Amino acid sequence: MNRPADQRKALIRNLITSLFLYGKVQTTDAKAKALASEAEKLITKVKRQKETFNAVRELKRVIFTEEASKKALAYVTSTKKTSGFTRLTKIRLRPGDRALIIQVDLIAEPSSAKASEAKSTPKKVAAKKTTAKAAPKKAAAPKKETPAKKPAAKKAAPKKAASKITEK
Repeated sequence: MNRPADQRKALIRNLITSLFLYGKVQTTDAKAKALASEAEKLITKVKRQKETFNAVRELKRVIFTEEASKKALAYVTSTKKTSGFTRLTKIRLRPGDRALIIQVDLIAEPSSAKASEAKSTPKKVAAKKTTAKAAPKKAAAPKKETPAKKPAAKKAAPKKAASKITEK
């Protein structure tokens, strides 16, 4: 990131604030790598604080908004991980300059109660989705028959043209 130091620090602070506010950020390759590194360092530093008061002070030194610092503190206190708090995922190439766009996610651990609910819920939802998908397939079948008739009519037209050529 070819920027002056103060601008670079402000950019990273803005990205960290957005990461904790929204849980994910899409940015270019170089910015994403710098963001992931700084976010990991910040989370580790906050986890090492024994008192919540000092942890909040560390967060407020980096994060701009009160809401983001509250979400960050909640994330840090809820996770039991010691490292690997962020995930970098390649998304796409930006159309204008073909720069690689990467999504940086905060990795959240499901608690044991939430995990058991999450496992049972998708099964019910999946059953509903299969019945919903079956109905549109039946409705889609007649639509496929009508386009089949149109190409048959187009094939008949060239035969007439061929008969006109032979008459001359």
